[in-house]
Amino acid sequence: ATASKSVLVFRSESIDVAQPGSALSTALGLANVKARGIMFNMVAPLKSVGLTNTKDQSKVKSIVGFNERVVYHMNDKKRTVGSSEMKKSLKYDDVVAVSAVERFGGNFFVLQNYANQKTPKDKKQFISNVAAVMAEQLSRTETTNECFCYLRGGLHPESACTASDVQVLQPAKKAGGARG
Repeated sequence: ATASKSVLVFRSESIDVAQPGSALSTALGLANVKARGIMFNMVAPLKSVGLTNTKDQSKVKSIVGFNERVVYHMNDKKRTVGSSEMKKSLKYDDVVAVSAVERFGGNFFVLQNYANQKTPKDKKQFISNVAAVMAEQLSRTETTNECFCYLRGGLHPESACTASDVQVLQPAKKAGGARG
């Protein structure tokens, strides 16, 4: 197993339509990233984000981000656990970036919800939640690589590795400390 690696992409505008050339280069780049065992995450605006089971816009504005399993939100006491119920009711425009991030096991963070936070304390909490989710992802991901060695130019040894298995480990159970 090797160290976990992650790419965090920031975009100031949404990716609405994929042009064929850029879509192909993005797909090839993401395939290369996945082959190396690198997690792909994105912070970008997302048009038409909402929840189907509520009209309460404060719940929508509290969404920090999501992945293929859960939604992370500001009101969550355990910032890195997320809500699978909210994920089931999450709706958004079908955007190329979201499907790419979810397909490669990463997290998509909703940029306009950061901008809509009223106080600096709320913005700090949003960033803290993003950092906690990223740290949890990096610390709980185990990547197993298959490597082979070869001689470059017949003289210099080099190795090339590809990720053969990427697993997200279960959270560690906290052992009770000694009292007394």
